[in-house]
Amino acid sequence: MTNFTKSTLAFCLICGVAYAETDKHHHHHHHHGHNHNDEVALYGTIGWFAKSSALASKNENANKDSYSTFFTTMQMNADAPFGLRAGLGITAFTPFGQSTPYVESKFIENIAYLDFTHSFDSLTLSIKGGRFDEHLDWIGHSLQGAMASLNSRYFRIYGLWVDDQAHTTREIGLHNFNFYDELYDSKDLFVAGADIKAPYTHISPFNYYLPTFFNVAGTKINFNFDISQNWYISTTLHGAYLHSLFTNEIHDEHGHEDEITTHITEPRGHSYIGIIEQAIGYGDNIEFGIGFQKVGKHIFELANMDSNSRFEAHNHGHSRFNVIQPGGLHSGTHTTNMYNEETRTIYGFFDMSFDNLAIEALARDSRNSERSQSAYSLGFRYTSIYDIEIGALGVYMLESKQSDGDGDEPSYKNLNRSFAKAYIQYAF
Repeated sequence: MTNFTKSTLAFCLICGVAYAETDKHHHHHHHHGHNHNDEVALYGTIGWFAKSSALASKNENANKDSYSTFFTTMQMNADAPFGLRAGLGITAFTPFGQSTPYVESKFIENIAYLDFTHSFDSLTLSIKGGRFDEHLDWIGHSLQGAMASLNSRYFRIYGLWVDDQAHTTREIGLHNFNFYDELYDSKDLFVAGADIKAPYTHISPFNYYLPTFFNVAGTKINFNFDISQNWYISTTLHGAYLHSLFTNEIHDEHGHEDEITTHITEPRGHSYIGIIEQAIGYGDNIEFGIGFQKVGKHIFELANMDSNSRFEAHNHGHSRFNVIQPGGLHSGTHTTNMYNEETRTIYGFFDMSFDNLAIEALARDSRNSERSQSAYSLGFRYTSIYDIEIGALGVYMLESKQSDGDGDEPSYKNLNRSFAKAYIQYAF
């Protein structure tokens, strides 16, 4: 543990900050009764999370993805003169009861940032640096770097430099701020983009550049229309092209394959992703829809880094109800194949929220010539008046995977990848 981490922990304990975990996995959630915009604000949560894969195929060592963890984040924000705002805190995970040692280590990191905001005329300039949370379509969790944005009523332009990031959700922190060091030769990620608002339309072009690995350019377009006083219809088109910069000469013997997070990225090459989604909603209470996704000749590595997909689910509209998600790329052997080469996916979802209770159902079918998955999940979240939150999710998941056969025809192995997840946490 670094001296800075130790001093941060001591500072937070002296301040009497209770343990916390602000669920970064769903940034739409707001804790009841806690204003994080005060001049000085202390807040957070403490909780317990568990995952079980006991119902999975026995011949695949069914329990190997089962574990429990205590999670905590504590945060202090303070306003300062000249538009400055500072944040200081820690996030920590303590795994226990794991069936196999791949959930391997305790995880504690400091979270410290400085944010400068200045408004002039109809524009607002924001610059922040350090370790902070930011959720864009293709990157999320806790970032280490700097971001600048220019905002108006009609548009936002932003640039982001990411030195590294940490996977900090309720689930175990498989990577602290050494994600790029271990898997991307310590390269930095550079992001630029815009959000343009027009009547009934939202256009968001973006570019992600990771030197010697890839350059991705794309656009997301959303059309939203009210069809009555309460009902609306939403159509989303999302496409991106990945130009691979990876060569074996540059990265000698660099397989970039990780048993824990299954970053399967060989062979690498140029690829693309296309998504179309149609949703219908009723106010802030109901949303349902269907979608289709297609990946090009090679794996779409931008998703495989640290995805914000629907099934890793950060900032799609329906997840505003803050129901625990099935998870995707950081789920052990339950990793989604949605971003593998030449994979077609059809999915559907139904979300409902009343007062303190929210329910979400998801279904998807993802197929290519080597691996197909069908997954069906049902989850809920309940928040009590005492700021205690309970969530649970069950996923029935079947996979058919090509295996080595004796004859000329390929043979397929059918696997049950089902699992369940649950948590309880207290927020203040």
